[in-house]
Formats: sequence, C-alpha cells, structure tokens
Amino acid sequence: MRHLLVFDVDGTLTRTMAIDGRCYAQALAEHLGAPVESEWSRYRLVTDPGIAAEAFERRHGRAPRAEEMAAIRSRFLSLLRATEDPVREVPGAAALLRELHGRAGIVTAIATGAWSDSALWKLRRAGIPVDGLAIATGDDAPSREEILRIAMRRAGPFARATYVGDGPWDVQASRATGVGFVGVACDGGAGRLKAAGASTVLPDLRDVDRFLNAVGL
Repeated sequence: MRHLLVFDVDGTLTRTMAIDGRCYAQALAEHLGAPVESEWSRYRLVTDPGIAAEAFERRHGRAPRAEEMAAIRSRFLSLLRATEDPVREVPGAAALLRELHGRAGIVTAIATGAWSDSALWKLRRAGIPVDGLAIATGDDAPSREEILRIAMRRAGPFARATYVGDGPWDVQASRATGVGFVGVACDGGAGRLKAAGASTVLPDLRDVDRFLNAVGL
C-alpha cells in the first residue's frame, strides 16, 4: 500500500527557474540566430527537448537533427555551469526528502522535463539528496506526461501517487496520468497553479506535517 510522491525539479525542489530559463533561452537564441519565445507555457511540450524542437521548427521549418539538438543541449549546459548565481533549494526540500525516505509506506521519485545532466547538476548544487531515487527526465521522452509515467514505472508498485510541481504543465500532466497533485509556489505563481486546477498550493516545503496533510498522509 505504498504512496508514491513524484517531485518536479525546477521551482519545486530547486529555486532555479530564472537561472535555467535565462541560460536555456540564450542557448536557443545563439543556435537559432534569433531571439526565442521565452514564455514556456506557449509551447506544446514544456520540456527541454520539447521546447528546443518546437523553437527549431518555428525558425527552420523542420525538426532538428540529433547533432543539432545535441549542440543546443551542450551550450545550455555550459552556460548553466558557468553561472555565478547561487543554486538554492526550495526551502525545506532537502530535509523533506530525507524525512520521507525514512518513512514506511512512502516512496519518492523525480520526474522533470529538464535534460538529465542539467537536472542532476542543479539538484546536487542545491544539496538535494537523489541517490536511490527513481528519476525520469527529458532524456526519456519529450512529453511531461510520458516522463511522469516512466518515473512511476521505475519507482515500482504503489497504491496511490501524487505529483508535486510548480507549473500549470505539471497540473496538466498529473491530470493526464490520473494522479493527485500538490503545487509549490516558492517564487510566486500560486494564482496560476490554482487557475490551472490545483486545489492545494504550498509556499515552500519547510512544514513537513503540512506537506503530509496536503498529499493525504
């Protein structure tokens, strides 16, 4: 009767939405030779591979080849690693994951639209413990819904599942996969989450009891 808790990364476990978005938009603009739309919710698939593919198609009228996608990814990662901005956790994230790891009947996993190398870099820089967790990333699929399904399969059997995220696309993914949802709005965005259908939105992850109550535990 395990309860599976699946966490997004940017904006949910790490306060990296601004850093990530800036570096990602720059990498795309450099490769495409023109500024790109940086309101990510306007893309069909709000994941690293999904946005890159659509931005490329808008510019060139075709899908990117594997080597072109690899070049965008490589430049993005180099910009991310060169940033001087601090990479911090969402308050309480690391302690919450450690607390959940020690509780019977709870299993945790990560499902993020980020590419794996950038996701792991941000998690480690923010001090988030990830060893032993089932992880699915943008390496696995361009669709956030499919990434979430893959994370759930990798986590093993469970009776219930809840996705914890910070964006309207996370709400949509939880709805599409039939799992519960709890929002996190550390840097604003609570109204956007509620407008997307989230009934519970937390300001951060510091209050373990509040979090457990939110996910029905």
